[in-house]
Amino acid sequence: MANSSFKRTMIGAVIFVIGAAMATESDIALLGALVALGGLGYGLKPLADEFVKNRDKTRAQAELLTCKKLFDEGILSQSEYDRKTEELKKLIF
Repeated sequence: MANSSFKRTMIGAVIFVIGAAMATESDIALLGALVALGGLGYGLKPLADEFVKNRDKTRAQAELLTCKKLFDEGILSQSEYDRKTEELKKLIF
């Protein structure tokens, strides 16, 4: 997966550079800018996906601790706690 992300990032960087070079030509400046932005988006997608995955995992871990506290305090029943923790564990692991 990491090698695939690296390749995608490098391809995106090359597309960005080509677009930026095209943007310096007045007759194709808009097209160059669009190509550059497309390359940027293409290259950054794996990084954005990883960020979202890590963010969701961190939120699930925090919510799991909250559920444990609510269960310990008697606010959540055993079945509610079990159901919620199973959902959260899928996001964490």
